[in-house]
Amino acid sequence: MAFDLSGPAVEIIIKHKLELVECLRADHSFILQHVHTKRIVTDRQYERLKHISQPEERVTELIDQVIAGGQESCSLFLKVLKEPDILQTYPQLKLITEKWPPLTTGSGDDNGATVKYPKSNKCLFSAWECENQGNISYMR
Repeated sequence: MAFDLSGPAVEIIIKHKLELVECLRADHSFILQHVHTKRIVTDRQYERLKHISQPEERVTELIDQVIAGGQESCSLFLKVLKEPDILQTYPQLKLITEKWPPLTTGSGDDNGATVKYPKSNKCLFSAWECENQGNISYMR
């Protein structure tokens, strides 16, 4: 399955990739845990990323994986980056996220990073969450 590597969320991450790597490498395990918990990366990707010892390399590879996931993956990642506990852990991230234009990919208001659930065969959420959004699929 090919993912759409264009879209506003993808562009934001690509444009600010160097800043994000510099910022997130300060506590690379923390962001990795959050991205895995939100199912933005698969268990297999998570295990591979965990074994990269260099913080900058680990964060760079994580961001590359998010970008490879396409617009929906990038939108979810941007949403994670705006969560209060993430902003508290990475205070300089607030300065980076303030540069971003509002991003709306679904309905509702969530500080400019509203995400709709994927309609592909690859669900980024648990089966229960997908089922309750009308998308019954399972992680592969």
